[in-house]
Amino acid sequence: PAASFAGADLNASNLSSGNFAGANFRDAELNSARLRNGSFGRANFAGAEMRRTDIRGADLSSARGLTQDQVRTACGDAP
Repeated sequence: PAASFAGADLNASNLSSGNFAGANFRDAELNSARLRNGSFGRANFAGAEMRRTDIRGADLSSARGLTQDQVRTACGDAP
């Protein structure tokens, strides 16, 4: 089974380059965390806080529950 971080305080955590496919981040606090170059296919981000989260190079293409507002408050690849 996939890892569950539901409701966890992961603020400022380094999850860079990790494989978190299918993980549950529902309602987790990921503010200022580093998800850079990580694999998050099918991961659930519903309700997760992602202010200033580094998502550069992260594969979020099939992530679930991820909203445009979450992406906008994170730090990504977009110009």
